[in-house]
Amino acid sequence: MNIQKSKYTITAEKMDKALFALIEQKDIEFITVKDICQKAGVNRSTFYLHYNTIGDLLDECSEFLMHKFSEYFRETDSIKSEDINLLPLEKLNFVTPQYILPYLKFIKDNARFFQVAVKHKSLFSTMKQADRFFSDFFVPVLRRYKFPDEIHNYVLLYYLNGMMAIVDEWIKTDYKESPEKIAQIIVKCVLPYENEKL
Repeated sequence: MNIQKSKYTITAEKMDKALFALIEQKDIEFITVKDICQKAGVNRSTFYLHYNTIGDLLDECSEFLMHKFSEYFRETDSIKSEDINLLPLEKLNFVTPQYILPYLKFIKDNARFFQVAVKHKSLFSTMKQADRFFSDFFVPVLRRYKFPDEIHNYVLLYYLNGMMAIVDEWIKTDYKESPEKIAQIIVKCVLPYENEKL
């Protein structure tokens, strides 16, 4: 049983990698099941054993990427979520380059995938998963600042949608600015009283 599960997982990973590789070569709308199978070295029946559509594989790739991002963020983040309840309020400002840069660098490191995700948002669950990740991280901060639970969603939407709009534009312009510059722009927009030089 464990051997079968292991083979299943290995095959799924091959197809994930195949899709990532294909996205580097061509637009998502031109990628076929046949392309994925050839790249992964599996047959069509194996693909359909795992997924109903390419969209299902995209969802799995999105989940994999967000899991990778969560690990990346935690490795580079000096404040852990369990520390939030212990820190003084003045240390709970996470709209700083220190916290934004890991996110931006990760996006640039996975540039092509995020370009496709921005262009075809309806096909990807990546952005929703990113929202969920940030919600999990920032809700304890909002509670520390005594924002009532019933308005958390509005506050998060306000900040996250604004930041995501900047990131979307950065992705669409093919990462013209450095991650550091985009981090400064976000900080300046969210906290205009800060003296960051643009």
